[in-house]
Amino acid sequence: MINTRAFRVYHVTGLCVLLFSAGCGSNTGQNSPGHVVNSDDPADVMYSTLADGPFGETYALAVTPHKQVAVYGEISSSSEIITYEIGELHAGDQLSVEVISCTDGFDPATAVFNADQECIYFSDDRNRNAGRINPYIQFTSRKNTDSCMISISSSLQSDSIGKYQLQVTKSPGQKVDEPTGQIIYLDFEGHDNVAIGSRTPVDVPPFSGSMIDPQFEPYTEELIDLVVEHVRRNFAYFDVTIIGSRDRQPPSTPHTTIYFGSYSSSYLGLADEIDEYNEDKSQKAMIFVDTFAAFMSCDPTLEEIGNALSSVSCHEAGHLMGLYHTDDPLGIMDTKGSLRHMLLPRTFNRSPLSSRDVFPAGYQNAPALLLQTVGGSGTAVLSPKASRIQSHDPWYDEGPSREGLIFSTSDLTH
Repeated sequence: MINTRAFRVYHVTGLCVLLFSAGCGSNTGQNSPGHVVNSDDPADVMYSTLADGPFGETYALAVTPHKQVAVYGEISSSSEIITYEIGELHAGDQLSVEVISCTDGFDPATAVFNADQECIYFSDDRNRNAGRINPYIQFTSRKNTDSCMISISSSLQSDSIGKYQLQVTKSPGQKVDEPTGQIIYLDFEGHDNVAIGSRTPVDVPPFSGSMIDPQFEPYTEELIDLVVEHVRRNFAYFDVTIIGSRDRQPPSTPHTTIYFGSYSSSYLGLADEIDEYNEDKSQKAMIFVDTFAAFMSCDPTLEEIGNALSSVSCHEAGHLMGLYHTDDPLGIMDTKGSLRHMLLPRTFNRSPLSSRDVFPAGYQNAPALLLQTVGGSGTAVLSPKASRIQSHDPWYDEGPSREGLIFSTSDLTH
């Protein structure tokens, strides 16, 4: 589809010059075919239209180093995606992206993708809890990509439409942080006054199989062993050290703690935040063990309950290392599969981004992102073209649904 809407772009150093008329910005060339971009310096702008881009309407846009580009556009339906291809992105390039809503009630979202349609960074809001709903992204690329794309859509949380201004700045030559390992401490001993993110602190009781169902009480130790074993298996290719509380006391060095206990009417697990590139090595997550009683409708074995507990543990740890939700029933970051899917062994996969609460297009290559963040073995990376293993067993695919039982992060800043 060819977009006939027009945009104006202004390049300046250190300041974006905005011309306002009729609300958001000044439009010209309404009857011109294709995507028209006007600039004070035409040499700075590519005029070609890529009508058959991977996410719908895609336009080539030159981004000159250290010069901010301002582009005006409009999302006219909640299912529309508009994409700007900005060329190569090299390791050490810092990319700053902000989408400013120019229409009352319009809540945009934006994501940056590589040439394989894999999400590098995503933002729904700067901080929804603080009412700052304009998405903002700033990161330094850790690897080269032949083609970098910035996509804009309506937030999946709002189903809104409207005009926007996209601001983009690329600043090459920044320091590239090397991957650094992570320690995860699995705490089954209970702890008082545990706060996840900004939530009210709770007392976490010691883990017991009876929290799930009385039949598992005699197998408490076996369940703990299964969870530790399975979590270690899922992180075996990465520089992540898993320590169970039965093995030793919490380490004195920075580490993430995952607590097992308590109840939630909505959550299976909860993490402090989505921490892109794992900048904070000392964070927390909670696994609401009592809530796993919902799995008893599936008549699970001890091994299967161990799979579910470990899957949710790895899911929350994935958030703390920068991973988003996906749509992939056999993937750890999935939020779409049934309760029965969660009883199966799951892995970190290359999976479609969640179409419920992240972005309506693109993929997340979880193994590749973890390698960039914490390091590990290159054999963990799946080929971008590799297909995922899918379940075709109706017993798993057809339920029961886990509607109402979700994963989340405590503070929605993305």
